[in-house]
Amino acid sequence: MRTFCFALLFSSFYVSLFCEEVKTKQSLFLKPKTILATGELKLSHLVTDWKGKDLIIKQNAAAPFELTSDELNDILLKEGSVDANIASFRSGKTIVLPMVEEWKASDLTTSLLSHLEANGPSLDGKFRFYSELPSLKMPKESVSFQWRRGSTRLHAGKRIFPLDLIWKGRVVHSLHIPFVIEEKKEAWFTVKEIEAKTVLQDTDVERKSFFTSDNRIEYEEESPIGKTALIALASGVPLQKKQTRSLHMVERGQEVQLVYTIGSLYLKIKTRALESGNEGDKILLLNLSSQSKIKGTVQSPGVCILSEV
Repeated sequence: MRTFCFALLFSSFYVSLFCEEVKTKQSLFLKPKTILATGELKLSHLVTDWKGKDLIIKQNAAAPFELTSDELNDILLKEGSVDANIASFRSGKTIVLPMVEEWKASDLTTSLLSHLEANGPSLDGKFRFYSELPSLKMPKESVSFQWRRGSTRLHAGKRIFPLDLIWKGRVVHSLHIPFVIEEKKEAWFTVKEIEAKTVLQDTDVERKSFFTSDNRIEYEEESPIGKTALIALASGVPLQKKQTRSLHMVERGQEVQLVYTIGSLYLKIKTRALESGNEGDKILLLNLSSQSKIKGTVQSPGVCILSEV
C-alpha cells in the first residue's frame, strides 16, 4: 500500500511537470510575407507578438529571399537564443522583402508613362500625371517591376495604378499607387474682368488650351461672343457652361405688354411670353385675363405688337 501511494505521488508529479512543459512550450508561426523598411531582419519581424530576445537574423539585405522554418530553427539553436524544448518554428516559410531603395514621385511617373505609351494609344501630350506619393521604397536587387494592365481609357481625375513586384518569375508583392491625371482641354478664357449682364465682345475673351484634373466641370466650347454673362467673371478664368447665355429681348415666361390700335384707340394688354424672341420675331403670348393665346411681334424689350388674334 505504501509502495502504491509513493508510485501514485511520483506519477502525479511527473504528469504535472509534463503539463507545465507543454503549457510553456511556444510554437512559432512564420508570417507568409515580411516587409522590411530597412535591410536588417530581426526575429520580431517574422513572428507576430514576439516577446523573447530579438535576434538579428540578417543585415544589409537588398534583395528578396526566403526563409524556411527549418533554417530559422537552425539559426536560433546555433545562436543559443531559443531552446528547442521551449520554442520552435512550425512548418512553413516566409518571403522577406527589404524595401531599401527610394523611388521619387518623378521616378514613378516616368515608369508609368513608359508603360502606358507601350501598351496603349499614344498620349500625344493630352494628359499629365502626378504621383500623390512623394516617394516610396522598393527592393534594390533581383526584382523587376510591372504595371498591371488596366483600362486604356483615360480622363481627368484620380486613379489607382497597381504596380507588381516580380521575383523569380512570380508576383510577390503589389503596390497600389494613386495618381492625379490632368487632361488637356480647350475653352474660352476671359481677358479682363466682366460684369454681370455684359454682352461679350471679341475683345473680352480668347480661346486657348489648358490642363485640368477636374472632370466634372463643363467648359464653354462654342463661341461666347454675343452672349450675356449671367454672373460677374474674373480675368483669366475659363468660361463654364451656364455662365453665359444668349438673351432675347423677350424671354419665355416674361410678362409682356401687348399693344395694338383700333382706329384711333391705343390699347395695352398684359400677357406672358410662351416663347423667347428678338426684335421682329413673332412669338406666342398668353392673355393673362382671358387665358387665350395670341401672336405678337417683338418690338422692344418687354413689348410686343399684336400680329394676329
